[in-house]
Amino acid sequence: MEDIDSSIFLLYSLYMKKINKSYILLFAVIFLLASFLFCSFFIKNNYKKGNNQVIQKEPDYSVQNIDNNYNLFTDKKYKYSFQVPKNLKLDVSNNEKIKIADSVGGGEFIINRSISFSNISDGYGLIGVAIYDNTRLKSLAEWVVEQNNFLKKVNGRNTVSIVIEKTIKIGDVNAIVTYQQSKDELGPYDYEKTTVFIKDGKLFELSTRVADHEKVWGSFKFID
Repeated sequence: MEDIDSSIFLLYSLYMKKINKSYILLFAVIFLLASFLFCSFFIKNNYKKGNNQVIQKEPDYSVQNIDNNYNLFTDKKYKYSFQVPKNLKLDVSNNEKIKIADSVGGGEFIINRSISFSNISDGYGLIGVAIYDNTRLKSLAEWVVEQNNFLKKVNGRNTVSIVIEKTIKIGDVNAIVTYQQSKDELGPYDYEKTTVFIKDGKLFELSTRVADHEKVWGSFKFID
């Protein structure tokens, strides 16, 4: 009888050890799974935070309210500001590559910075700033010659040319206010003016198609 009891006790002990091992193995699997899930969540959460930091990066330009009719646009990268009418759509692009058709000489050039203010309703551009690295022009007169040569290629004949309306000051630099003149019956395109100047090795083209052109270029200032 004692032998039977001993055998039963031994079998029970072995059974309990087997159960304990199963529980230990189960707990180990649960612990490893929980650790894996925690690490995955931590990495994913930190990755998202990193992305949010990039998305929320402060732009290098700003638009501030001045009065009921105008805002002040400030380009922090190229350090200038000017006034623009309210309720316009703003687009900013950098290092935009422009390809020239082979029919007018081919090639390409890069606009370092392009600023555009347009009507929200129809997308019609009203004010634009294009900034280029100036590695070729020594004077604004050379810019006029270059533009006239390009217009001649585009039109196939010398029917449209650049007219200098006047010379003004933008800060401490000289600038020219220009428009295109047609020799045909279409007349001058003086509703669209381009103010051109060179500052710190950069060529600036300020285009305006607004009623008060002088309000825009007259408010253009370089900032520290």
